[in-house]
Amino acid sequence: MPPQQSLPPASIKPSFIEQVPPGHYLGISNECQQLAEAKEDSMQNVIKQILQQIGAEYNLEFEKQTYAKDNQVGVNVKDRFSYNTAGILADIEVKDSYFEKVKGKYVFYTLVYFPQSKIIRARQLIEEENIKRLAQYELFIEKGKDFESQSKILDALNNYRYACNQAEYLFKRKEIKRTFATSNIENLLSRITLETVANYNQRNMHYVICKALYNNKPVSDIPVRFQIIEGKGSITPVSYSNSDGFAQSDVNISKEHPDNKIRAWIDIEGISSAVVFNFSSIEPKPVISASPLEVRNNCFVFELKERNDVDVVFDQYEVSIDAEYKNASFINYYIARVDDSKYAARSFELLNPVMIKGGTFRLVKIPFNSWVKAKIGELDKWFMGSKLSYRVVLHGNGNKLDIIE
Repeated sequence: MPPQQSLPPASIKPSFIEQVPPGHYLGISNECQQLAEAKEDSMQNVIKQILQQIGAEYNLEFEKQTYAKDNQVGVNVKDRFSYNTAGILADIEVKDSYFEKVKGKYVFYTLVYFPQSKIIRARQLIEEENIKRLAQYELFIEKGKDFESQSKILDALNNYRYACNQAEYLFKRKEIKRTFATSNIENLLSRITLETVANYNQRNMHYVICKALYNNKPVSDIPVRFQIIEGKGSITPVSYSNSDGFAQSDVNISKEHPDNKIRAWIDIEGISSAVVFNFSSIEPKPVISASPLEVRNNCFVFELKERNDVDVVFDQYEVSIDAEYKNASFINYYIARVDDSKYAARSFELLNPVMIKGGTFRLVKIPFNSWVKAKIGELDKWFMGSKLSYRVVLHGNGNKLDIIE
């Protein structure tokens, strides 16, 4: 019989796998198909252990390089790793490593040295750095709110997004701060809407106008994109809303197509609002803007402006009065009742119709009628805790215009 060949001796596991030396951490990978993958996984494991001891939230990012040699593709993972606490854990020392095959897959062990003194120092550095980063985050949030109060929507949105990005670099309370910044973005975007205003023909040239609104009020500098979805022609693709909220696109479109259509939408990521204009039969329509409603000397006072050279007449109006009782619980307790009617509205004919010549503006004063005076007295009798707000809606020739205080 030929002599029996002996198998090579089994590799002896290093002692640090069974007993980790003081001041050291051992990273153990999952079972991986590739050695490089197992090595990376063990490094992730040991870094997580150290960061958990420090008390920091973390994101790990390893640098990988793919190479091809002799018709084989491989992956190298550099020993030097990067993550958002790199400056704090830069002096981690890899002391030893070992790998084995288990059921045809690799398991990698990485031993690093990071004693308690470094843990304590890292905690201090993380706390100091987190305070700095949190201050920057809060500054972005504050600026965003300030811009939002001024209806500078794009500036507010950019600052909320900066805050969201800054939250990724926090070592503590990262998820909470990121969620708060994201909710500000979502809330801001949900308040932006788009509505059609005009679809008309002027001097043999088509125009369409949309109105961008924030909290139902005109807002400027909102990008609106226009696209021909049926028919042929050319169009101004992007327009920014002006101070009255109007965004206009000039259109040169085929009159032979029976169903010319243009789609318009707000060109901000996260907003799905869109409107469609149909060009089958186009009639000029007035484009009117109104200043905020004022209440002076028992009159509703506001300014109207027409910008499409189309005359308009309003012969009816609707008045809404909303009463807010700030001290309602106090009043209920001592007086036992508050007027049930916190809101009142009614329509009237205008004794003197409001007429505006196309392309002009005028100051309008509508005197309080007897119903308005009586309702104000009724809703405002608990003067110690009530606040009244007003709204006027003009109607005439199919036109409708809201004027809000």
